[in-house]
Order: sequence, then C-alpha cells, then structure tokens
Amino acid sequence: MPSPLSHLFLLRLWKEPRIRNGSMVRVQVRHILSGEVSYYSEWHEAIGYLMGKLDEPVPPDGGRKEKRD
Repeated sequence: MPSPLSHLFLLRLWKEPRIRNGSMVRVQVRHILSGEVSYYSEWHEAIGYLMGKLDEPVPPDGGRKEKRD
C-alpha cells in the first residue's frame, strides 16, 4: 500500500505515425488510486500533470471507491 504522501501512476507510451516527419510519442497517464486517465502528446504536459497531482493530498482511503455487493 502506498504511503499517504505518495501517489501511484501507470504510464503507457507509444508512437503514432505522422503524415510528415516520422512519428510522435503519445502518453497515457493513469492515476491508480483515483482511476483518472489523461492523454498527452507532449512530455512537458504529462510531467505537469504528474507534478500537479503531487501537490494534491491523498485521502486516508487512498482515493479508492469501495465496491459493496
């Protein structure tokens, strides 16, 4: 379990072909604790999102929504 001062992310990276000049890198960022997913075509935007999330407090339950049957 992550500490209350940490966040857990999953990054997915892939290349998409461009009509001109080769390919571009795409980034999917999933914030594991909340399930929030974001997509970026620029590294600095993905890094900005990650840094912004670090400034947010993590709820005591980790931000998870509990499922009950």
